[in-house]
This record gives sequence, structure tokens and C-alpha cells, in this order.
Amino acid sequence: MRLSEERLLTAFEEMERWVFGERTVKFAEARARRPARRPPSPLDPDHFWGVGIGLKRRKGIFTDDLCVRVFVSRKLPRDKVPEEVFVPPEVRGVPTDVVAVGSIRALPSLPSPRFLTPQQATFRLRSLLALPLLQKWIAHEPSLALLEADWRNVLWSVRRFAAPCSRQRHRRLPRPVPCGVSIGHFRITAGTLGYLVGDSKGRRFILSNNHVLADNNAAKFGDPILQPGPFDGGKNTPSYRIAQLSAFVPIHFDGRPNQVDAAIAETDASQVQPVLCSIGQVEGIGAFRQGLLVQKHGRTTGRTQGLIVGVHETLWVDYDGKTARFEGQLSIAGGRTPFSDGGDSGSLIVDLQRRAIGLLFAGSETETYANPIRPVLKAFKVRLCEGEAQG
Repeated sequence: MRLSEERLLTAFEEMERWVFGERTVKFAEARARRPARRPPSPLDPDHFWGVGIGLKRRKGIFTDDLCVRVFVSRKLPRDKVPEEVFVPPEVRGVPTDVVAVGSIRALPSLPSPRFLTPQQATFRLRSLLALPLLQKWIAHEPSLALLEADWRNVLWSVRRFAAPCSRQRHRRLPRPVPCGVSIGHFRITAGTLGYLVGDSKGRRFILSNNHVLADNNAAKFGDPILQPGPFDGGKNTPSYRIAQLSAFVPIHFDGRPNQVDAAIAETDASQVQPVLCSIGQVEGIGAFRQGLLVQKHGRTTGRTQGLIVGVHETLWVDYDGKTARFEGQLSIAGGRTPFSDGGDSGSLIVDLQRRAIGLLFAGSETETYANPIRPVLKAFKVRLCEGEAQG
């Protein structure tokens, strides 16, 4: 049965009021008190993470049917869910789908650096590769030379050794660098350089997230941005500085809704070129919809492809203990491997025709979340840069 947009929005709004409502005030308090190893119960305010409109999943496979999706920390059998928090199968005749996400968090949040020697990293990774469960996830066993080249990151994303894209995206690269590689404010760990944008005065900026370039509102204008990010060896010295923070959209952590997690930092053509690593130059802006195939290149997982499975999402996002509410977001699901991982925040998401779709900023155990690109560009009055790739 084909559902009208008006009917979907009516059902979404009703479920949004039910999911958020009085829980909006209590969610942040509950998250702050939550012991690290104890998941929420259905009656806890932080059990519900969001609601949106998207593709219904049956037996683990996304269908063409639209529904209202409700994000929860974990799914339980029907007899274990109290009646007052049970999500009905339908709302105003529109199907619902309960999606277990664990938690939704901003994605540059890497653990504190634990640097291993190449020998230690090689030994640990080969131990992981010996597990039968991991062997079927990896296309081939990486060579010793590749292990030695990537030893600092071998424990973050084992699957990226099989990726066909650049092996150097988390290293200091010759200038001008392509987009989609490691960057970060000098006080954070590492995120991803989204793309090169420009304004009406001819100035050039790198685009990424607030929490990548502006340290969750804590940065000052003019602060240096490093390539690679500090976690990947970037130092606050001239040879690593690639831009200076110019503007950011403040993130509200008081329950007020946010639309974007974005910032820009001024640079020039000698530092960054307008081309996505392993993807190419972006060709304008595309329209998003459920079922659209998309791709990105990020600092951690490199080039990946996914499917937009949700639009118009209202979500809670965890920023290392602080929570922010976002509205009008996109959800992307990966295929055999996740679409993103920690450190991919700031990646520009494009469709298969390389048209810009969104700015990646958060993720959960099952999906990735992005700001639609038009509100991001509008916030800074900038446009995506065009030009020939160099080098």
C-alpha cells in the first residue's frame, strides 16, 4: 500500500511527541547517571533515541515499504516490554519499525591514543585474523609491508585493509591534499576533511563537523586545524597546519533542537584540492530519498557505500557524555560492513553520480547519521568548490 506524504508526516509527528515529550527533559539526566556497562531498560528515559520516516526492515532486509521508525537502545521480547512503552505495530494506519541502535554518538570520538610498535601491532592483528569469525569478513590477509605501514591504526578498523582506496588517508599528505582524509582541531583526536567550499568573496574553506574543527563549541576563531589530526600524528607546527577555524554552528546541549553539526576553516588552493579521495570531484548537489545508494570516503573506513534508509529523523546524539537533539537528519545503512566508524565524522556523502547529499556526523551500532548538505552550506553562505584535481 502506497502511503501519502501527509499521512506519513502525521504519523511521524504523533510518534515524535510520544517518544520525546516529557522524556526530552529527562534524557540527558538519565544518560549522565548511566553506568557504563548497564544498558537502559524500556522504562528508562534514555531507552528511546529517536524517531523518523524510513524503509521497513523484515528479517534483516530493507523493503520498499515506508514506515515510522523508532530507535531504541535494545529490542526485547514482547512480554518483556511494559505496556506504557510498547511501540504499536501501526500509528494512524502507518506501519512502525523498532530499530535497536545501542546508542547514537558523534564519530570522531576515538579512545585515547595507545601507540604500539609495528611488531606489537603485527602480532595483535595476526591473532585477530586467526579467528574463524573474522576470516570471512576480510577479503585477503594484509601483507607484512602493509601492516608495518599502518601499524598505528590496525586495531580501529580491521576491514579497511581490504579497501581499494588510499592507504595513507590518516598520514600527513603532500599539499594540496585531497578531501576525505584525516584532519582535526589541535585539541581533538581526528576526524575527516569533508570538502572544499568557497564564498562570494573568493575565499576557500574546508568543511567538516563542529566537533572536528571547533571542539564542540570550545574552540576560538583562528585556532589551527591540523592534517593529519592529532591522533594520527599531527602536531601544532606550521608543517601540519592546513587551515584556521573561521565559523561554526553552535551545538545546543540544553534540549533545543539542532539541524547541523558543521564548521568551516579558511585555507587556500595550495593546501586542499576539491576532489574526494578515490571518488573524484563532486558534481553539484543531489536530492535525497529513501532507497538512494550513496558513498563516502572517510579517515577510518575509507571508501564505503550504503543505502539511505531514513529521512526526517529526530535523534539524540551523545557527545562524550553531553547529549544534543537533532532534527531533519538522514540515516544510512552499510552493506556487509558498516558505512562508517569513529574518525569518519565530517565525511561528505555523495550519490553514485558524485552529487553531494549530506555531511556525516554520528553513528550507532547499526546505522550512520548525516546532516542534509543544503542546510549546512546555507548556514555559512558557501558553495561547493569546482576545479581540476591536482597531482
